[in-house]
Amino acid sequence: MKQSMLVLTLALLIAVPNLGSSLPEPPATHPPVSLPPADHLPAQNPQIKYADHLLSIEGVVSTLLETISSPRGVERDWDKYKELYFPEARVFSARLVHDSAIVGGQTVEEFIQSERKYLLGAGYFEKSISMKIEQFGHIAHVRSVYESRRRAEDEKPYTRGIYSIQLVETGGRWWILNILWQAEDPQNPIPEEYLK
Repeated sequence: MKQSMLVLTLALLIAVPNLGSSLPEPPATHPPVSLPPADHLPAQNPQIKYADHLLSIEGVVSTLLETISSPRGVERDWDKYKELYFPEARVFSARLVHDSAIVGGQTVEEFIQSERKYLLGAGYFEKSISMKIEQFGHIAHVRSVYESRRRAEDEKPYTRGIYSIQLVETGGRWWILNILWQAEDPQNPIPEEYLK
């Protein structure tokens, strides 16, 4: 009997060599990382001389708020606004409807086309009142608490909110990859610790 069991065990080990090994082998190397388009890289496009505001996270975020701000009837510098963004960037907003978040996402060009007429017809000034930057290597996240006014000289903002901004450094400068924001409301006041 013992001899029969030994023969059966050996036969199974030969016939099914990977018995008990259901995990796939890990790949020998990490999949290749796709590179940014060649025209993003100054080394391959010597014409590129990036403005100072594109060389730092603070510069990009400050320019974002400056370019969206303007008195009534004054067109924004949309070319300057667009240059802040990576070509595949998206702009998102979250609005509360019946206690549920409704998220709208657009390309940068779609955002400009949808907001251009409104912003031209209304004065709009935005400024950051608190900003937290978290950076690891070439990626960064910015939480910016903003205030919005109709006129720069207005004492009180008519609304506040929070931006969540993802950025990446590539080709010698910082780019906005994605923006998500939500305005403050009675159910969601800005936490006090975010204002410090």
